[in-house]
Amino acid sequence: MFGLMFVAHIPLPAPQPPVLTQRLSFNGETWVGAWRQWQDAQGRVRFAISDADATQRLGIELRSSRRPQKQPVVWFSPVQDLAVSWQPQYNRRFLDVTELFAKAGWQAQVQGNELRLRAPVAQMQRIRQSPRRTVIELDRVAPWQVQRQGNQTILRIFALGRPAWRQQFPDLHFHAQTTVLTFDQPMRVTTLPDPPRLVVEPQSGVEKRTIHWAPGLQWRQEVVRGYGVTWLDIDPQQYTMRPVWEGSRGQTGLAPLLVLAQQVQGVAAINGGFFNRHTQLPLGAIRWQGQWYSSPILNRGMAAWNDRGELVLARAQLQEQVQVNQGTPIAIQTVNSGYVHQGIARYTPHWGAIYTPLTQGETVIRVVQNRVVGVTNGNPMPIPLDGYVLVGRGLVHLGSQFPLGATVHLSQQLFPPAVQHYPHALGAGPLLLQEGRVVLAPAQEHFQPFFSHQKAPRSALGVTRSGRWLWVTVGGHEAYAQGPTLAELSQIMQELGAVAALNLDGGTSTSLVLGGQVLVPGSRVHNGLVLLRRLSASRSWEQ
Repeated sequence: MFGLMFVAHIPLPAPQPPVLTQRLSFNGETWVGAWRQWQDAQGRVRFAISDADATQRLGIELRSSRRPQKQPVVWFSPVQDLAVSWQPQYNRRFLDVTELFAKAGWQAQVQGNELRLRAPVAQMQRIRQSPRRTVIELDRVAPWQVQRQGNQTILRIFALGRPAWRQQFPDLHFHAQTTVLTFDQPMRVTTLPDPPRLVVEPQSGVEKRTIHWAPGLQWRQEVVRGYGVTWLDIDPQQYTMRPVWEGSRGQTGLAPLLVLAQQVQGVAAINGGFFNRHTQLPLGAIRWQGQWYSSPILNRGMAAWNDRGELVLARAQLQEQVQVNQGTPIAIQTVNSGYVHQGIARYTPHWGAIYTPLTQGETVIRVVQNRVVGVTNGNPMPIPLDGYVLVGRGLVHLGSQFPLGATVHLSQQLFPPAVQHYPHALGAGPLLLQEGRVVLAPAQEHFQPFFSHQKAPRSALGVTRSGRWLWVTVGGHEAYAQGPTLAELSQIMQELGAVAALNLDGGTSTSLVLGGQVLVPGSRVHNGLVLLRRLSASRSWEQ
């Protein structure tokens, strides 16, 4: 029950040392990136760059692959296979571009921590435009990049054009060695050879793709029930996951998902639970190594797992009580939560060094080593390392129930009992699937009625019958602003093979990161799930 899945025990990875920041440059334009240089068996120098740099900086297009060791690509050429290698300390993969660069006439040279790429500046020969497409012809292979701003597509090409073209193409701009074209709709860019051409066409949907990105990890995308779906299919015998949050100011703060992944050197990341974008505080469960950094709220869906990879999805409640001088138990509503309502909340050092009242008229009680040592009304209170603070909201006479010096006994129980002994958790909701059936009941998790029927980009966590994890985003790209309803999301998760599934935060938060590459862009988030490679999987990564 509760979507319980088991895999063999595999230890968590040890902390990894920071990696020296590397850089790449093309004809003098420099960016932070990742690359490798080595000598093959014949003594020839070879180069590889991360696939994030290959796709986002140079315009190399990845095609579906059948095995992790070879990556088919298209770059002003027919499909060709590039050898793949991994460096675990980078938690990303590298494509061997030695022959690709040589064929393009590029030169590569290492200078300190920078890989410098140089080539003659490409020239744009002509631009052909029709109602359905724009074709840009070049005299040689050149890097190109795409940026999306709202519904606009901005294409930047490392090639020089002719100023006279601006009369025909007013959205054409030149800067140094680059030419920039702006299109007022989402566009897809591909390349053709002989002569080198860029083809720009309206984007009609995600291209069906299955990339075996690394052993035990697939990056997949296709249209399901009319929606663009991008997801990761994960073998939990080779990976584990952990919750992450910005953390520099306790529980307060937002950050891009890519930054959260890089903080713990994660292989991949997906946005996590709900939060208040104004206060930047969590609104749901975050548990790591047995500690509640934020408690469940409102009986909402939660994913809980252990270091053996056993995963359970359930509607969860954390019930805490305190007894003062062995008196009548008093219920605590939440722990380290940004969700505020009448009652008592508890805040531990995981919240931060100081508790600052979130509402007017709060009573703040400081407990150190199970004794009341301070009471204040409406003022900030330091949170003791060997205790906690209790915060009363809407309880006028609460302070009199906690006299100075009184002993305080704290008890705690997590429901349902099946999740009690799982040390890691992340909450969101509503729960979508259990045992292969749709169990969507937003009202049971205290969601507003409009939330059930609203169309929006979505993120979800799923588990297949064989125990594989699915990290799923639906919509989320600028081109697919209208995403599915929760009922449609449940059906999509079933079609992807999930037998248990949980809705995560969605809307502008929907985002997905893999190997330093943003697959699905979103706004800053409070927390997320990060994928970590298990130590026992190192040999399958290292080449």
